[in-house]
Amino acid sequence: MPGASPRGRAALRATYLVLAAVDTALAASGRPRAHRVRRITKPALMPLLLAGNPAPGHPLLVTAQVASGVGDVALLRSGDRALRAGMAGFAVAQAGYLARFAFARRLPAAERTGPPRRRIALAAVAATNSVAAGVAARRRDPALQLPTTAYGLLLSTMALTALSVRGERRARLLAGAGAVSFLVSDSVLAYREHVRPDSPPALDGVVMATYTAAQVLLAEGSSRLPR
Repeated sequence: MPGASPRGRAALRATYLVLAAVDTALAASGRPRAHRVRRITKPALMPLLLAGNPAPGHPLLVTAQVASGVGDVALLRSGDRALRAGMAGFAVAQAGYLARFAFARRLPAAERTGPPRRRIALAAVAATNSVAAGVAARRRDPALQLPTTAYGLLLSTMALTALSVRGERRARLLAGAGAVSFLVSDSVLAYREHVRPDSPPALDGVVMATYTAAQVLLAEGSSRLPR
């Protein structure tokens, strides 16, 4: 919403949070009617967040949010084609977030969020998780192993970059929390898709709760970082 006042943008972000809670509940219900309603609620999430971005919106943040919206719509369908389309959309989104954080000047090592050992541990866990997701995807379709692993590594790189940017403490914490929340969401989604497709619908609620939280945290953190 170009030209929206700060109060208007705050109202849009609040509406996003309400809609995110509704969509999360619908995802966790597993009822056919709930899935039909999600054809309205889920595609509306990212446009709302995009319109409510704290001004001025960074082009890379906007790119990541638009690509996320494309991924959201793709994943409303089931099957390998939908999964590939969703993965492609979110790969563009992760690249946008990664570039946004990379272009924010790096902090001196002593000032980065969290001690080096913590970031090294996160890198090891994220890389292992990416490889494991790829191996699990191979059980479903061997053609999915490479793109799933590559996407996981891209997401992991984005998360590590988000933990190493320069800016006020609040911005760094928001960006880092958003990136880690995205990692959790995608890990649960990979488990749901490739390991336990028969898992209860409540797991879809976990995916959406962590995903929608990640998006708003990344938006808030990114908007506060140096341009």
